[in-house]
Amino acid sequence: MGLAVWRDLALMWLILWTFVAILPISVILFFSIKGMHRLRPATRRALRSAQAKAQQVSDVTGRLGAKATAPAIHLRARAAQVERLSKAIFRRREG
Repeated sequence: MGLAVWRDLALMWLILWTFVAILPISVILFFSIKGMHRLRPATRRALRSAQAKAQQVSDVTGRLGAKATAPAIHLRARAAQVERLSKAIFRRREG
């Protein structure tokens, strides 16, 4: 047995160990991708439902926020209107 034979055996041994090391990772990746393909429709259904609920929450929050801030905005607008009116009246008296 010459050196070439030992070289070839060592190369085959290295290839075998590499295959053994990569095989479990490949199997895990294969089944995880397969599982993701199975979960995709269920995830879409769940996300549609969650999106609908989030839209409802957003709508209700917007309506309640508008109801809560409307009196303050109305009061502020009236105060600005009175202030403008009073300035206009007092400016005319001074001038």
